[in-house]
Amino acid sequence: MVNRNPLVTNQLQTLAHQRYAYRHAEVMDSLPVPPDVDLASDRYQANCGPVAFAAALGLSVLEVISNFPQFPQRPWTNLQSMTKALDRLRVPWEINEKTLPGCGLALIQWEGPWMRSRTTALRYTHWVAVYDEYFFDINWPGWLPQPIWEQMIVPQFIEFEPRITGWAVSLSVGISGQADRSWPRPATRPL
Repeated sequence: MVNRNPLVTNQLQTLAHQRYAYRHAEVMDSLPVPPDVDLASDRYQANCGPVAFAAALGLSVLEVISNFPQFPQRPWTNLQSMTKALDRLRVPWEINEKTLPGCGLALIQWEGPWMRSRTTALRYTHWVAVYDEYFFDINWPGWLPQPIWEQMIVPQFIEFEPRITGWAVSLSVGISGQADRSWPRPATRPL
């Protein structure tokens, strides 16, 4: 027999949410968060690309921004500039089509009427750092489980661009050596 008492149902839902939060809290707290996102954004117009890059490598944004020489004049990051930045730091990487990496970076494609033109569709993309089931997004000051990212961050994009109908992984860049959680620090170039 199923208990349909609303009070019991509400208590069970609260308990399920608490267990979910506790399960993820330890992992999310152990993942690196760039401490200087606002400063780098103000100084260099750093946005989702360099910030996700810094989070994926466990570095500050100011430590990595020089690997994106197009900033601040051209403040966007395509696949070529992302992989060149990884090469500059001698970080091994591999490209995956339409799947999330275990550890690395994902280029999110916002879906909508612009999908008919590849060139136009590129204007509706967004970089996130990925570790297992967690995303780091410039729009939140820490890592989030993917379902929570979908609930909290995706609606912000839809509010900004109401024609968004969904999202998909356009491509991802898996970063070798990061998935062991030791977060080795690659050599950085001075600013």
